[in-house]
Amino acid sequence: KKTNFKEANSVDFLGIYYANSQLTITHLQRKNNSNIIKDFVQINAPTDLIGEFKIEKPPEVARIIKDVIDIFELNYPPIILFLSSSFFTTRSFNDRELVVFSDEDPLILSKSPFLPDETLIQYKRVNGDKSTSYHRVIYANKDVIDSWINVISQSGCDIATVTCPAIHTTEKLNQKFKSEISVLCDVEDFSTTVYVIRRNCELFSSKLPFGSSFYITGQE
Repeated sequence: KKTNFKEANSVDFLGIYYANSQLTITHLQRKNNSNIIKDFVQINAPTDLIGEFKIEKPPEVARIIKDVIDIFELNYPPIILFLSSSFFTTRSFNDRELVVFSDEDPLILSKSPFLPDETLIQYKRVNGDKSTSYHRVIYANKDVIDSWINVISQSGCDIATVTCPAIHTTEKLNQKFKSEISVLCDVEDFSTTVYVIRRNCELFSSKLPFGSSFYITGQE
């Protein structure tokens, strides 16, 4: 009975991570309160298949995902889509700036790096100490995210979540070190995203137009 109970609490996921023109597909398993990486493949994605952000050829990418699922011998696993920091912009609004959240609020839309019609917003209310709370807003390009959602739909699998690992890492740093200010620099090939989070839970990000390639010369 104990063995059957453990097996019943084992859940398989497919993790998809994209950054720097590399598509990493991972067999993830949640078992007995542990996260296990069972297997993974990494694919160099040509730009005509996946552009800098948007998927250019959804059927071909969906076919790749299906083939990897078959290799992992999984049966339509829920998919966790991890996208790199360059896909997202994070801002925080205090209660003086924003009393009630609305995704059509002119103030919120004015902070988006995208046009209003192209903006996708995720909202979260966070509390710092007893006297501080913030409306945390994450911006993404709607057409870009829709292109990835479309591909996952074509694979026949459900979407568990769409997320950015660096944002959660920044929150963990803040919880662990409890510094007045914590800073995380997520360095990609051609851009760097700097996350700044204060002890009172105010979080914002800024994208810099250079990455690791800026520092690499030849073999160094």
